Amino acid sequence: MERTAIYLTTAVGGHYLGSLIQMSLHWFIGHRPLGGVIHRTHMLEHHGIYSGAALVADTYSDEEKSATPYYAAPAVALGGAAYATLPLDIFVVLVAALSASYAAHVYVHTQYHLSRSWLRRFGWFHRKRELHFVHHRDASKNFGVIEFVWDRVFGTYTPAER
Repeated sequence: MERTAIYLTTAVGGHYLGSLIQMSLHWFIGHRPLGGVIHRTHMLEHHGIYSGAALVADTYSDEEKSATPYYAAPAVALGGAAYATLPLDIFVVLVAALSASYAAHVYVHTQYHLSRSWLRRFGWFHRKRELHFVHHRDASKNFGVIEFVWDRVFGTYTPAER
């Protein structure tokens, strides 16, 4: 039973670590000139396409380039550090949790911008989508995608208007 608790703690911690990384990269790279091409791509394409009254669309824009390749370097660095310091079973659980968290962030974010997302039936989706739309109205707020706990910690959280 003790190992199961360690695996569960590692998985949950991995998700929150992944959320912290996502939020931090979004905030410091996607929204600051320091981010170079990532910043320009994010602000001109993503925020340019999904802005004002056009926060949702029938299909997700094909014009937007994916930022996924830019996450490879931090992911490899984190993975290498984890592999060097953690027992193999804990490393595998952490990598699985980080991978699942990243995939969920990408998927849910795409769904936020679809007018007919199948996730609309869930209250949590509406609440989190509205928090994300606050970010599209004020790019200095709500950098999280799934978890907004880090926005609360760093003072960038703004609640959605009801």
